[in-house]
Amino acid sequence: MFKTAFVIFIVFTTINVLAETIKGKIIRVIDGDTVVARTVDNKKIKIRLSGIDAPEKKQSHGIEAKNFLKNLISSKIVKISISKKDKYKRYLGMIFLNKTNINLELVKSGNAWAYRRYLKKMNKKMEEAFIKAESLAQYEKNGLWKKPAPIPPWIWRKKNK
Repeated sequence: MFKTAFVIFIVFTTINVLAETIKGKIIRVIDGDTVVARTVDNKKIKIRLSGIDAPEKKQSHGIEAKNFLKNLISSKIVKISISKKDKYKRYLGMIFLNKTNINLELVKSGNAWAYRRYLKKMNKKMEEAFIKAESLAQYEKNGLWKKPAPIPPWIWRKKNK
């Protein structure tokens, strides 16, 4: 009995450490998948939107992706579900405006790819939602999918180092 309770305690406290939800105002959109927010306790934090990869600013559709994100959330109060920090010290997270998942909106609108490499770390339903959103955006030729063979940012970055 004690072992079971202890294991449950460890699981729930670990989940809480890994996923924290904070409120903040978006004060800067850096590119199509990175923003800066000012939290309610007046801290500036850089957030890399998890589960997606948007075109780089110098890449085809990069400015459009940035502007799409800017139009959605710039100067708005959002909820950010943070999972961890990345190697660049940015917080990785999902951004919500009211009940809209902004990360998913970027994929649905054709302004970002579902970043399959990292989606595997999410729950299965979320992973499926991102992949379906990308397939639909592709089918409808939304955003970056208007071009016949858009180059994914992870490939573009390797070629342009």
